[in-house]
Formats: sequence, structure tokens, C-alpha cells
Amino acid sequence: MYLDSFLTIANMKDDEIRHAIEKLDIISEKYHVKTVLSVSKNEAELPECAKAKVILSL
Repeated sequence: MYLDSFLTIANMKDDEIRHAIEKLDIISEKYHVKTVLSVSKNEAELPECAKAKVILSL
């Protein structure tokens, strides 16, 4: 499942990213789907749980 412009569409603040990623991980595991998030944020600004999941950083 690809979620483009995730932070914009979800109207999330920086401190909410970790919680959203944890919830999406649970959903992905339960339903056996992979999620890919398009996030307009510098990799250095992401929480540690997200840094390990970065596929491409521009």
C-alpha cells in the first residue's frame, strides 16, 4: 500500500510520526501487506524507528 504525501494528508505533527508508524507496522503485519510512505522530510529529522525504514532520501 503506497501512501503519498503521508504527513500532509494525515495532517500530522512531528511528534505523531512515531505513533503512526507503529500502528501501520501492526496493521501491515496483521493483514500481510507492505506499506510505503512518501514523506517530505529530511531523513535526519525522522524518529529513529523511521530511519531504519528509509528506502530513498533525496
